[in-house]
Amino acid sequence: YAVGDHAYGMLTQGSEKKTEEVKDAAGRVDFDMFAYSKEQLVYVVEYMFHSLGFVDAFGLDEEVIVAFLHALRESYNNVPFHNFYHCFCVTQMAYCVFVAAAGEDESVFLNVFEKFVVFVSALCHDVDHPGFSNSYQINAQTPLAMVYNDMSCLENHHCSQAFALFKQPGCNLLAPFSREQYKELRRLMVKLILVTDLANHSAAKAKFDAAVADGTLDLTARASRDMLCQVVIMACDISNEVRPFAIARPWADRITAEWGNQVAVEKALGLPFLPFMDAETVVVPKSQIGFINDILHPIWTSLMAVVEPVRAFEANILANREAYAVELASLTPAQK
Repeated sequence: YAVGDHAYGMLTQGSEKKTEEVKDAAGRVDFDMFAYSKEQLVYVVEYMFHSLGFVDAFGLDEEVIVAFLHALRESYNNVPFHNFYHCFCVTQMAYCVFVAAAGEDESVFLNVFEKFVVFVSALCHDVDHPGFSNSYQINAQTPLAMVYNDMSCLENHHCSQAFALFKQPGCNLLAPFSREQYKELRRLMVKLILVTDLANHSAAKAKFDAAVADGTLDLTARASRDMLCQVVIMACDISNEVRPFAIARPWADRITAEWGNQVAVEKALGLPFLPFMDAETVVVPKSQIGFINDILHPIWTSLMAVVEPVRAFEANILANREAYAVELASLTPAQK
């Protein structure tokens, strides 16, 4: 059994050359996920488990990996943005970061255990997302808000759902780990999924940046390594604009649609809503420029300060910002 044979036969109609092209593309930011079905993407992720050395390092079972990925795929809802394609985007961007930083050892980057936890956290970070944000959960007093006391309601739910998936028959990806390894894996995975709440970004980023600036980021210490893991997943979670514009632009429409659905419900229920989420009034290119300037580019800049190879990703961010500026300039005054 050659790694990926059954997967890439399906992807490429048995063409060995095409198989290698897909494997190579999987490590690039220009990978076009919409060219593949969800089923095909399951096997692209399976290949990544092999490529990153996780199968050999931890003795993972091939059938369990595939069963887990299928269960995960079915646990993502068919909402416009926070769906299985988004799950794949975040995971594949983490893979791109790992490929770019392959020459960096654990004295300056992540070790194989930490990469595994970041990778699995990326896979699980939005599982069972309902397409309605934390602000909606809180204002609508939903069961999730009641269970999690208005604190990172969705992220706590995603984390809970992830560990429930590991309990499904045949899906325990974590079975090979010792009790102590599991304890450490769970500790870090919970921390990583919770930090994907955008409300937690600024504090986590500020702490990391301060440690880098004053020289106290000590990668022999667990706290510093945790911060680096957090910055990696935070950057990957909001990385659509790190991709070429043709791939990135549809995601802007997807989040606009998802937020528009939410605002329509909020208006109908008389709940407060955030103006930037209102599809009736938002100017997408203007909104995206603001997002790039205020959130996306800064977190990637933080990562670049420590992981030099990812500086190569910055060109797309800047090019996309310019593309949105051109799009904005082309609008009529009424459209703006």
